[in-house]
Amino acid sequence: MMSAFKEFFSVVWEDLRNKSLLPIKVLFFLLFGGSMAMSPFMTLYMRSLGISKEELAFIFSFTPILGLLVPPLTGILADRVGNFKVFLSTMMIAAGISGTLFLAVPQARITHKIPDLLPLNTTCSSDNTSPKLFLEAPYECSLHNDTNTILVTMQYCQPCGSNTREMCTGSFDSIECPKTSLPHENSSYTAYIFDMSNINGIEDEKKNNLDFLQTNSSLCPTVLFDILESSVTHTTPTERNYNHHVPCVTCRLTANRTTLCRNKDTVEVINPSATFVIFLLIRFIHVTLISICLTMFSGAVMAVLVEKGGDYGLQRLYMNLGGVIFTPLSGMLIDSISASSGKEDFRSIFYMFVGIMFLCSLMNKFVDLEFKRPNVNIIHDCKILLKNPEIDVFLFFMIVSGMCSGILETFLFWFLDDLGANKSLMGLTVTVGLLAGIPILAVSGWIVDRFGHVVTIIFSFFVLCVRLVGYSLIHNPWHVMPFEALECFSVSLVMAVSATYAAFLSGRDTVVTLQGLQQGFHYGVGNGLGNLVAGFLLEPLGTRWTFRLVGLVLLAFCIMYFALYVAFFRKDYLQRFEEEKEERAKKKNEDLKLNESEEKNDESQSKKN
Repeated sequence: MMSAFKEFFSVVWEDLRNKSLLPIKVLFFLLFGGSMAMSPFMTLYMRSLGISKEELAFIFSFTPILGLLVPPLTGILADRVGNFKVFLSTMMIAAGISGTLFLAVPQARITHKIPDLLPLNTTCSSDNTSPKLFLEAPYECSLHNDTNTILVTMQYCQPCGSNTREMCTGSFDSIECPKTSLPHENSSYTAYIFDMSNINGIEDEKKNNLDFLQTNSSLCPTVLFDILESSVTHTTPTERNYNHHVPCVTCRLTANRTTLCRNKDTVEVINPSATFVIFLLIRFIHVTLISICLTMFSGAVMAVLVEKGGDYGLQRLYMNLGGVIFTPLSGMLIDSISASSGKEDFRSIFYMFVGIMFLCSLMNKFVDLEFKRPNVNIIHDCKILLKNPEIDVFLFFMIVSGMCSGILETFLFWFLDDLGANKSLMGLTVTVGLLAGIPILAVSGWIVDRFGHVVTIIFSFFVLCVRLVGYSLIHNPWHVMPFEALECFSVSLVMAVSATYAAFLSGRDTVVTLQGLQQGFHYGVGNGLGNLVAGFLLEPLGTRWTFRLVGLVLLAFCIMYFALYVAFFRKDYLQRFEEEKEERAKKKNEDLKLNESEEKNDESQSKKN
């Protein structure tokens, strides 16, 4: 075990000594870390705006189509121009600004928690001694079907159309009259029983309002008499004249929510259509810009590493470090600010994102992205790539994995929110997965050399199956942690290996193009289809059974991919893979000899001096 740790740190330290790759590491840390500061909480932000699961699924299924179009077009641009630092810096700034636009999205719906004591109103007058009962806006009550009576408590009364709790008594037409104080709010006045036997024949939608419930015939006369009693003396109850000494009053009453209503919350609908359109437009712009940034940078880094040597997995390691730091920080900021303000506040993550993106644009000037000559036959080369059956199968299964991982990434935090997890815990789940991925990324090159690209990818798909089924079985949000740790295989490893496999399948002149296709099919077509399917499955099946079903379907595709690989591609792949390993070993030995020669020259030069 100790030898494995020593080898791990030795590999990382050796890579760190390559000073030409240090700016790439820093930019990986900032660019992907900034994205992870905002993107994991986007689903919860949409939920706070009142966007429904179905609307969310449609938005997430539509916008990833850009992931199909933008990366290949970006790859074509990168292949043509070669050096694109100024353009990349501009896109980083634009992507940061686009993140703040989400704060301008209006509320679609507001969810109000119904208080335990329902606030009710009724009006008593000489013309209406058996008035209707009203539930204060914006609350709505879905009544229990088996409730026949409800107990209400009088809180206070006040004159109709008045904000005071003092009123005139005596003749209803009197201009001047003595005043008497009414019961103070929150003091129990008296209790009444309301007849609810007439609700059984009323449609469900009408049961959300209480205006069809009438008070019993004794409530208003009793209330009005008690008010008059405080200032008007009557000899006997039979001498009470309600028709001539009756003021108009509105009364506040309360009733126990649990005995009256089935629901605990009320959804106030504001303008879902406007929210949906505005959010979709802003996300369209944001996804376009961030896809350009991530695709151009990742493709350029891969091209640089192919030419100058370097392990792509080791560079992505610093992407994980960025997520490890920024994601839990975002969760803690949301919880802290929300606790202070008394409501969910996501503004901090958008401000953090724009700040990091501006820092990335400044850091970009220190990164060497001069990687190859411009390619003038890129369209022709792209057509040749897609005629390769091995590439076609690879891209198809990128769609499959994108569908499954897209469903998980979009609805996992929603699921954890339903389980009662706070934002800090959600951020910690990302940290666990990314931390577990760091050593895996460091040894990803060794894993590929030992097992090959395809077998490693299939294994990562299988781990994703285990995660999906595992999440569906938990009821305590903390139990998510073991399955999040498996993200080191199903996310970190598979993305690193897929990138190197794309580079292996393509020529040097088309490496960025195939990188773009791979990311486009995974994040674009795959994520989009996955969220679209989830939109149809979540309502009838629920989140748990949706996760289980998707996990089992992915398992079937794992078996299919392995069968296709063994039957059609394995023999030719292994031959080319061995040749490529020998070439890499040869180049590594040449680099070592060159470094030793340079060190000897430096030593001899220092001795002469």
